[in-house]
Amino acid sequence: MSRFEGFVDPLPDSAVYSAQWTAALAMGRLDFLPLPNGCDDGKPTLSEVNRSSGALLKSFEGHDVGALRSRCRYLKFLRLRSSARARTVAQTVPEDCQDQNSAKELKRLRFLHAKAEDMLAKQSARQRCVSLAHAKGLRRRAQRPGRGKGGCPGLLAPDWPLTESTARPWSVWPEFGCESTPRRTPVPGCQRFARWHRALELAEEVARNYRYPLRPCPFEAKLEEARRQLSSDAFDALRAEFLRRHGRNILQSLTLKTKLKIRSLSPTPLSSSVRNGFLQTYSEGRGGDLLPTFHGTNVSNHASIFERGLLIPDKDTNGLMVIHGSAHGLGTYSASLENPLLALGFVRPYKSALLVCGVVDDTAPTSCAASRTYGFWSCTRESQHVRVVGDAVIALKPHRIAPLFTANLRHVEKTLHAKQRARARRTRNASKAYRHVRCSVKLDPCLHPWHILLRGGRTSGGCIFVTRAQQDRAKMEWASIKHHSSKWLKAHGYWNAKAFKIF
Repeated sequence: MSRFEGFVDPLPDSAVYSAQWTAALAMGRLDFLPLPNGCDDGKPTLSEVNRSSGALLKSFEGHDVGALRSRCRYLKFLRLRSSARARTVAQTVPEDCQDQNSAKELKRLRFLHAKAEDMLAKQSARQRCVSLAHAKGLRRRAQRPGRGKGGCPGLLAPDWPLTESTARPWSVWPEFGCESTPRRTPVPGCQRFARWHRALELAEEVARNYRYPLRPCPFEAKLEEARRQLSSDAFDALRAEFLRRHGRNILQSLTLKTKLKIRSLSPTPLSSSVRNGFLQTYSEGRGGDLLPTFHGTNVSNHASIFERGLLIPDKDTNGLMVIHGSAHGLGTYSASLENPLLALGFVRPYKSALLVCGVVDDTAPTSCAASRTYGFWSCTRESQHVRVVGDAVIALKPHRIAPLFTANLRHVEKTLHAKQRARARRTRNASKAYRHVRCSVKLDPCLHPWHILLRGGRTSGGCIFVTRAQQDRAKMEWASIKHHSSKWLKAHGYWNAKAFKIF
């Protein structure tokens, strides 16, 4: 009678022993399974392992190595424990089998054992993936009775009785090493997206409080210096307001359009008569907005302009003569902020200074039918006192324009009036020269480059004039022909040509 003959069913509360019992039943060998009553630690002893492995090898009929290829015996070998298989693989083949088999048969036996170990490793990896997929399936809400993936028993197997222990969910069975509480705690619907809504609120708050980092204005220092030089009278208050509204645009136009550096911006020392006349024109309701413009003239004329103002040339009244012409009518010419180069063209290169003027602008847009043309330019806005033609602003009355500030520029002679250096001609490389010859030079399609090079342009039909460029083209064509195979050259009659090696 076997030592396990009285043991019929596994204990329902021992999952580990149930798995061992199922494996032992599938193997058909119960001689190394421990006792169920806990008389030992549940693991086979060393003598039992040696006895079971030796018996298994004896059942393979050690002299017949091919018996291992039997499917059922091979599966029995794989169902052994790893400690038992370690005594039968590689150099740990039992000594009794080594005495019975020859060296050649032992080598074949070790090869089969190693092959069995490799297959076992693949099967265990595959079974591990299946077990993982099955464990994921067990977490689903709907649990079906029966067997799961890979032959694993389900929660409610038909051969398992429904008890208090089996009626509990799989995730709360302490026997299987699982937690006693569910892994996922149910969250109320109102709290499920609380963190997400809080993140959205923080993002909106940051967006409201965010301020784009404003770069400091590079012209602020020059504008502040010009403001400090102004006094507190009515005319300087007008200049301060003019500087506040148009100062940044004026300096930006001079920097970007002329590519010059601004040395300083200072208020002009105008006489009292010029100040009072311009202030009276602007404050008594005679004009409109104050338009910023540039006026270019020699620095030697600045003292007279500051004393008498920008006068309209008239030989009889003020003794001034027209020097640069009056193409758009008689008046005081200035340039708009869109084209400061127009005013800079009347400034000497070594003493560069532009007058920043204010024009009391009361013009209105002219219609296409009523607009007049001055040369190539048409008048876009016009009134009785001011006319705008292209980028030129012409003040028809002397009190409509006044120089408010002086902009001193730097390095005019190096930027505008310096002679440009002659660029050195670039030498074309060989590839560009080849493309130039291929595209520009044409050869006679009736002549082959071989005939041009071999006979110097003379053919059987007579003498043909060939230029040097055509000779270079012929050399290039023949160099490309030489790289073809000998079959192509023989087929076209170039292989046995006279003096072939000179090319």
